[in-house]
Amino acid sequence: MTLSYRITIKYMNLKILFIVITFTLLTSCNKEQKLQPDWLIGNWVRENDTKGQNTFENWTKFSSNEYRGNGYTLKKKDTIFSEKLRLLNNNGNWKLEVTGVNSQPTYFNFIAQTKTGFICENKKNEFPKKISYNYVKGKLIAEISDESQKIQFNFRRKN
Repeated sequence: MTLSYRITIKYMNLKILFIVITFTLLTSCNKEQKLQPDWLIGNWVRENDTKGQNTFENWTKFSSNEYRGNGYTLKKKDTIFSEKLRLLNNNGNWKLEVTGVNSQPTYFNFIAQTKTGFICENKKNEFPKKISYNYVKGKLIAEISDESQKIQFNFRRKN
């Protein structure tokens, strides 16, 4: 084997290795951006509510980069709590926007995400500082928390 032939083979192997690494990086980045919380879509009713109250969340997919939710609690026929929720994706960076609770929207940045759940955080918010949603065995488990307390919301799909 001549020296020129060996150099050509090494160069080709390096090109192939570069292509494989580039492809792997590009596809892994796309997978991260394509995590869509479609499991959230639907009408949900809280199972572990305070006696005499009924809490609901309704979620729709507005686009591949936005989900819209509405959460509310009824006591008899009166609405005693209401909030609007939006999940927003900006170049793979998801955030949760909550309106209707404070005078201005409150934003929570995603700090973890899987195919069936996410955790978001806003350390500057009084309460909650963390919000999580997980889809487990057909149920939606939401939790709001800070350093000293946490409240869990167990939802089932509403028929």
